[in-house]
Amino acid sequence: MKKVLALLFLLLTTIPGWAKQTCDTLFILQDLGETNALLPVIEKYAQNNESFLILTGGQATDTLSQKIALKNKTVSFGQLGISESIDKAWKRDIKISEESLKKITDEIETKRVVTGVAFELQGQILEAYKMRKSQTFAYWDNISCEGTDPFFQTAQKVAKTPDHLLVPSKAFLNAYPQALVVGQPSYELWKQQLSGIQPSVVTAKIPFALKSPVIVFLGGTGSEYDEAFTQFLSYASDLKGYTILIAPHPKMEGKIEKRELEKQTFSHVHLIEKSWNINSMEAIAIADHVICHKTTTGINAAVAGRDVIYFIPSNQIYTNLLIDQGGAPVVASLNELTASLNSKRKENKDPFKILKVPQGSVDIIYDQVHAKK
Repeated sequence: MKKVLALLFLLLTTIPGWAKQTCDTLFILQDLGETNALLPVIEKYAQNNESFLILTGGQATDTLSQKIALKNKTVSFGQLGISESIDKAWKRDIKISEESLKKITDEIETKRVVTGVAFELQGQILEAYKMRKSQTFAYWDNISCEGTDPFFQTAQKVAKTPDHLLVPSKAFLNAYPQALVVGQPSYELWKQQLSGIQPSVVTAKIPFALKSPVIVFLGGTGSEYDEAFTQFLSYASDLKGYTILIAPHPKMEGKIEKRELEKQTFSHVHLIEKSWNINSMEAIAIADHVICHKTTTGINAAVAGRDVIYFIPSNQIYTNLLIDQGGAPVVASLNELTASLNSKRKENKDPFKILKVPQGSVDIIYDQVHAKK
C-alpha cells in the first residue's frame, strides 16, 4: 500500500510532460536571502538567453512563483517528484534521501550548480553533482561569516563542499582564504530602490506634519527586542526635538509597540500604522537617523546612505560587520544615544568600502560562474 501511495504522489506532483533536462547552469535556491541576492544574476542569464534552470524549495518557491518571466525555468522539489516536503518548515540541518539525490542528478544534467549555504541539503546536492563532474558554487549571502544562530552552523558545513565558495566581503578571507569575493546584489538593489523613493510621496501618506529631524526605529521580534524597545521608549521623553516613527516588524503587526505606547503619552512618538501603507524602506527614505536592534536591515539602511545606530541594552550581545568595521555605533544608555545622534560622523564615507563589499556584484558573480572550468 505504501508503495502505491508513493507512486501516486510522484505521478501527481511531477511536472506534466516532464522529461530529463540538460542545462549549462542549475541554480538551487531555498532561503530568502540567497534567493533575493541571486535573482538579479538569474535575470541576467534570462536576458542573455542562457541555458539554465532553477530548482526551488521553501521560501524560494514562493518568491519565484511571482516571477512570471522565469516560470518555464523554475521547478520545485515537489514538482520534480521528490517525496520529501521541502517547504518553509524544512529545518536547516535535515538531509534528503539518497534516492532523492539520485533523482535530482538523473533528471537534471548540468555543467554548473549554484546554491546558497543555508541548508545542508544544498551541500548534499553539491556533493552529488561533484561526483558527476559538474562545477559547483555556493554563495554565502549573509554579510557576516560568524554568528550564533543555526544559519551560521549550517553555512560553515556547506561552505566546505563546493569547488568555489562565493562570499560578499573581503572580510571573509581570513576565515575562507580561497573564497571568491563577489559582493552582495541585494545591497545594490536596496540602494537603487530607496534612491528612487520620493520623500514627499511618503510624507503625504502620514496623517500629521513631520517635525524634523526624523528618527525611524526599526522593530524586531523576541524577548530581547521587547526589552530593548521598552528601554528605548523610556528615553523618548528626552528626545522631544525629534519626530520618532516606529516601524514594526511585519510579522508582529506592532503588538509589542502598541502595548508599550499605550502606557505613555507622547506627541512626538508614532507607530507606523498599517493603514498608512508605508513599508520599512519608505520609512527609512524619510529618516535622518535609523535606530535598530538586532537586524541586518540596519546594514541595508547604511548602504543606502542613512545614519544608523544600533540600540543594544548593556546586558545583551550583538555585532555585525557594519559595527565591527566602525560603520555604525552601538549604544545602550541615554547619554550614548544622544551623543551619537548629535555626533558629526564622517559624511560621504562609502558603506561599501566600510563593509569591504565590491560593487557591480551581479556582473562579478555572473563572470565568476562562467570563468571557472
